[in-house]
Amino acid sequence: MKAEEFREVMRGLLQSEGRPEEIGPEDILLVGCLLLHGADEKPVRMSGSTISMSLGCSESPLKISVRRLVAVGWIAKVSGKGRKNPNLYSVMIDKLPVADELKRTFISPAMRTLAAQYSIAIKVSTSGKKRRFTKAHIQRMAFTLQTFLDKHCGGDEQLLRGAVNFALSSVAYQVKARRGPHELRRVFKKMLAAYQAAATPAAQQPAPAATPTKQDPEAHPWDVAPLRSGQGETVYKLQSVTVAGLNAFRQVLLSGSETIKESDGCTFFVVMPDGSTKEYRVMVSKFGPAWSLNDTVTGRGVLDSPKAA
Repeated sequence: MKAEEFREVMRGLLQSEGRPEEIGPEDILLVGCLLLHGADEKPVRMSGSTISMSLGCSESPLKISVRRLVAVGWIAKVSGKGRKNPNLYSVMIDKLPVADELKRTFISPAMRTLAAQYSIAIKVSTSGKKRRFTKAHIQRMAFTLQTFLDKHCGGDEQLLRGAVNFALSSVAYQVKARRGPHELRRVFKKMLAAYQAAATPAAQQPAPAATPTKQDPEAHPWDVAPLRSGQGETVYKLQSVTVAGLNAFRQVLLSGSETIKESDGCTFFVVMPDGSTKEYRVMVSKFGPAWSLNDTVTGRGVLDSPKAA
């Protein structure tokens, strides 16, 4: 965080408007201390004694302050194990009572969405284990992606998205990419050059002439809900793909089906066994070999919502 941004954040925290009543000056001072150590961009490991010496207080009131800040969502804490492994702290920028315009100078909405999509793409590790990403993890991803966008991609979001997809599917970069975007920091410039070199020949080739395709009269248009299942299963429909059962639908997404197309906004239908229908407006994008569905407003994965299950 730049010095000017830090001043604006602290100025916002000192305003009573939007600040929880239980938050006191010692809590604001602690947030400022963590921000100075970069806890907005990545989790910071600090012991209670180190923070206490920085703030000029004892550890007892510090613990109380940490509990208050965690309760209101201003910071996230991951407890360490033992004296030699201090706690990890992250400042949750979204939860701070500062102007939205200021928050967007740290992370753009597009990078928050991209970070949410990235977390879904790597939700299952290479060993097959499911991974759980907290809000602090996703904020760290968003900061890293924002850095890539500003420093290496000249603000071109499509270039960054293409480079990320390249990294997730490339043999040379896949292992690092699946650990998280922060693992690509040292190699991003080289990886971006490799992606651009690989994409250039394809861009120079003339596009093949489009061949007319026969329309299936039984196919549903994108914005028409499907019928309910006769076997009592939940039916999922995205664009022209209709599948009964959540696991079967997930498999379609993971397979990278060519029937699905990228979209900035289309309707995703969920028809319950009783015939009731839920509709979601989603962005459809590809991460590595799999398709990702994210809410157009929140950027969150739609299938992670219990309402869509």
